[in-house]
Formats: sequence, structure tokens, C-alpha cells
Amino acid sequence: MNSKLRKGVLILCSIVLICCIAGLPCHYVRQRLEDRVDGQVSALLSETPPLEPQPTPSPLPEPTPSPIPQVLEKYAALAAENPDAIGWLKIEGTAIDNVVMHTPDEPDKYLHIDFYGNYSNRGTLYLDEACDIWESDNLIIYGHHMQSSAMFGDLDYFASQAYWENHKFIQFDTVYEERTYEVVAAFYARVLYQNEEGFRYYRFIDAEDESAFNEYVDFIAENQCYDTGVGIEYGDRLLTLSTCAYHVENGRFAVVARLVTDEDDPPAADTADEAAAGSSGGLVAIEDGPAPLAAAPGSEPAGADASVAASAVYSRQSFSTDMIFLALGLLASGTGLLSLSGAGRRKK
Repeated sequence: MNSKLRKGVLILCSIVLICCIAGLPCHYVRQRLEDRVDGQVSALLSETPPLEPQPTPSPLPEPTPSPIPQVLEKYAALAAENPDAIGWLKIEGTAIDNVVMHTPDEPDKYLHIDFYGNYSNRGTLYLDEACDIWESDNLIIYGHHMQSSAMFGDLDYFASQAYWENHKFIQFDTVYEERTYEVVAAFYARVLYQNEEGFRYYRFIDAEDESAFNEYVDFIAENQCYDTGVGIEYGDRLLTLSTCAYHVENGRFAVVARLVTDEDDPPAADTADEAAAGSSGGLVAIEDGPAPLAAAPGSEPAGADASVAASAVYSRQSFSTDMIFLALGLLASGTGLLSLSGAGRRKK
């Protein structure tokens, strides 16, 4: 009986291992195809020299856009290929260099769809459906946290102050105008339960008044990973990049930046010492490191905010790789256990 059991376990583990190994080429091919799509989308941009961080021409556009906004020449082919394209996000010196989609009438459309409408594990960066590029106080862009560094896979590098020191500016152009943002803060948070009290940064798009805006400022100050010394005030236009994090259940990691204008002072200092010396005007530093929020009490509702949970942006580890290790573990443990069983028989 033990001999049959041993053979059965070995055969089962071998089958699992073979299936997983066979799936690896498919995973690799899919990733290469998605990389090719990213290259094709990038090729739609007109050849222009890279933009240096620079102030946005002042005054800012009127809140109400002209009836037919003029698409910038370098984004004309992009917008013509897919009208859902609302802009392009780039952080110099990082892997973040992608088109951003916007579908107000179809929330989360690009969660698992690429620029051309095909299924994609990594999806495409997209702007929150409630945002208006002309009027919103805060534009929120979501992206998957991919292990391959695609989309927002590298966003959580901003949890390190040393990383921020070398990546202080974000270029988010709409298809109608170029915009430069200066990083204000990076923080960890989580999606709150439906009946749980607390500030929901992923709901902050338009401030009703100065008090509502300051509530967001206070939230950032309480949760930021470090103090950049860059302050924000009521009336500033903000950009928030958001992705999943795994420090708690339904965790999130976000980077907040403010629109740079001609009226702004020169860019913040480039060295840590200079930044520390001039940081008195920024947000209050809480601690030099991630500040994860506490897990929700067990008495709270089981589900998180429905719409945010539905649009959860996360990374997927390679299923095939995990299963291979599982199969190898089963083979090892199965062989070992059955060997012990055999030793018991000999002992008898």
C-alpha cells in the first residue's frame, strides 16, 4: 500500500512539474508581446528632443477649455490611433514612460486591456474616471505594480528619500499641453472599509473648499515616508500616482506632485543636505521611512470600498514559477515522508 502511495505521489508531482515547465514559454512569450505593444505605442510619438523640467507657461488655462482643444503635434498620431489616450506620463531616469488613458463613461476599462484593446496582464495607465484634465484639483493616475518594472512597478522606489533626490520632477503632458510637476510626497495607505471613518485619498479629486484641501495636506503629512520640503497650498493643481502595496491588506502606495508654474521659486535643492536645510516650508515629517496604516478592526464590514476594490491595481507573480517550486517541494517532502515510512517498516 505504501509503495503504491509513494508512486502515486511521485507521479502526481511529476505531472504538476511538467505542466508548470511547459507553461513558462507561454509566460515569456506573453511578456515579450506586451513589451512589443509598449514599443509600438511609443513609436506613435513624434520625434522631439527630451523635455527638461520647466515651468508651465503662465497663466494657467481657463477652467473651461475651448470647444475644440488643439492636440499637440507630437501627440497627434497617438490621439488619432486611440481617442481614449489623454496624455503621456514620464519620469526621467525610470521605467515609467507610458501613455495614459481616460474613459469617463467606462471606469477601469484599461485595467487589463492594452492601448490597442487586447487583453493584457499589465493593463495600461489610466486616469480616474471622475477627473477632468482642465478643472480637477487633483488628477489621479492608476497603474499595475508589475515585478517586471512595467507600468508602476518602480513607483514604490519613491519610498526611499535617496531615490526621490534624483527624481524630483514628473512630466505628465495631456495631449493638449505640456505639464511639469514637482514631487511633494510619497506615502503608504490602504483602501478603507465601506463604513470605516478616515480620509480616502483616492476620492480626493475636487476640493469643495480650502478646509477640504487642507484635510488632504494633513493626511499627507501624517503618512508621508519623508519630508521633501515641498509645500502645497489651496489652489495648487496636484497629480497623484497610485498603485497597490502589500504592507497591509488592500494596501496602496502613492506619489503626490504639484504643477509647476512661472510664479514658482527655483526647483528644490538637489542634495540631501541642502534639502534638509531648506525644508522648513514643507509638510511635517512623520518618520524617515514607510508609515503603513494599522489594519482595520475585525468588527468592521468585510468588504472594502466597492468601486476602489474593483479597480485594484496589483502585480501578479509568475504562476508557473510558483507552481514549479511548489511541485519541487512536494516531490522533496513526499519522497522524504515516504522514505521515513519505509524506514519504519524496516524497523519493524
